[in-house]
Amino acid sequence: MILRRICQLSLTRITHQVSRAFDLKRKGTGYMEELKILLEECVCEKLIHMTASGARDKDGISKVRIRPVLQKGSLMFQSAARKGKQEFHSNCDRDELIGDVMKFMEEDFRQLQIQMQDELITVLISKKGKVVLVTGLVIVCLAGTIYVPPLFYHTETDNSTMPITPDVSAIKTYQTYLKDHPNADFDNDGLKNALESENGTDPRKCDTDGDGVTDYAELYITETSPVNASSVLLNQVANNDKKEGNSLSTPYKVDDIIFWPDDYKSKSFGAVVRTMWGYRFCNFTGWVKFPEKVYAYGYKNGRHYELQHRENEDAWYIDSDDEIRLYNSPVTFVHCLKFPFINTLYLEDNGFGKFLTDVLPDDGGLVTCHKAAMADTQPKTKEDVMAALKSPLINKEDPSRFGQNMNTLKDLSWVRKLIEADQCVAVSLYSSNAGEAIGIVYGYTKDGNLLVADENLKTVGELQITEKGMKRMDKDGNIAQDSWFEFKGLGFDSEKYGDRISFFASTITDSDSEESSVAPSAVEAAQAAETESEETQVYHESQTEVETEEEKIETEKETENETETSVMTFGF
Repeated sequence: MILRRICQLSLTRITHQVSRAFDLKRKGTGYMEELKILLEECVCEKLIHMTASGARDKDGISKVRIRPVLQKGSLMFQSAARKGKQEFHSNCDRDELIGDVMKFMEEDFRQLQIQMQDELITVLISKKGKVVLVTGLVIVCLAGTIYVPPLFYHTETDNSTMPITPDVSAIKTYQTYLKDHPNADFDNDGLKNALESENGTDPRKCDTDGDGVTDYAELYITETSPVNASSVLLNQVANNDKKEGNSLSTPYKVDDIIFWPDDYKSKSFGAVVRTMWGYRFCNFTGWVKFPEKVYAYGYKNGRHYELQHRENEDAWYIDSDDEIRLYNSPVTFVHCLKFPFINTLYLEDNGFGKFLTDVLPDDGGLVTCHKAAMADTQPKTKEDVMAALKSPLINKEDPSRFGQNMNTLKDLSWVRKLIEADQCVAVSLYSSNAGEAIGIVYGYTKDGNLLVADENLKTVGELQITEKGMKRMDKDGNIAQDSWFEFKGLGFDSEKYGDRISFFASTITDSDSEESSVAPSAVEAAQAAETESEETQVYHESQTEVETEEEKIETEKETENETETSVMTFGF
């Protein structure tokens, strides 16, 4: 009886709020105009705080918190925008705040919570741009589902670990080492370090301006600037098509995968690289067909998502830098409805589930709903791989690590194989601004990220690994695919800041002793491992298929046989 009465009272409040919205519409206002009217009412001295969440872009600003402040007797509003681990603060007046929030909700966020002195208001914006207003304590029964917003806020805790403190003096060590090796070629682009310095190019980056033409090729073949990006590769590919009578729509094949690019940028620079679970397509937008009959899905931030499929060609649409996972059977999708303090409810992929996903924010709100593969909601079948944490015999006096940038996929495969052999690897992370941080890689996650401890054997976090690829013109004028990995974490970001990584020592354990040796350069390692097979195998698994222990052991034996050369020839 009490619950029924609460529901009646709550529904009455909702009806009143929705009626207000309908009244606004009858006056000729749109959905965003409704929001503007609401903000004009709420942005006043009775406002306690306001929070915009449910970010539409995972890589952009994740949340904005707003609170009123008094500055020289005038009411102002302070906003704190969170992006990654950083927070940006700004102050504005009432009119500026209303304009900023309107822009936030129209372009960046799907949920806005407004805490007044006497009322809590939640604004939900659907993927179609519709605005839903909810006020006060609400209990709404929707097809047997109960929604109970809490009466208080949670303060988000930052669980990220502190980065390893960099050694600033390493900057001078690196500069000295570079100066002492003028005839070396750290990036193997054919251009000696002395010439790199003369021309202002990066001695540890084969394509300084990232335009698909190596520094050597730009200076001696295309005669273009190696520090200012040009369209010479794009033009060359387009001209070659014209000479051969091909067009943009003419399909081509790479590693038995057929490509239909959307534009010449994709055709000129597009690449595909292997990941632990499938493929990553880089700098490519268009359709692809895999050599075997598979079901392809995109994967990002721990979630699968569906791709467009063209039945006639059995082709899948790829957007730039998509990570693709392949399966032998279709993946089952559900709608995940999540409440505070209540276990997530999984709804079938039907009209009701689609409705809730469309109306509610994906994340960041009190109540969220998103579409996900059933496999994403279940415990992972593959666990993190970790070695017994122990310290390599690190020689900090040997500066040779500053001549290495061991960011190739072969280097990555080599490190993972050492971990599987119960060895730890010393890693040097270098920033031209902050200096060098030395850590110990002791494991990798089920998604392939590297687990790192400091020199005191204290775990500090992980390096997020992203496989990359790109077509480039080499020093001989040939266009070939280059592949590497980017890393991010512990205060370093290779893609954003050009930070470098070097694996330079490991533990070698046998029955009698433990010792360490220094790794060869990345180039030497690649040459020594020329007989190495592909980095990993693609897992073509159905979502319901679970390997038996015998199958796992057999698979591990096969993988070890394929890559055992890499463990032995990288020199540790």
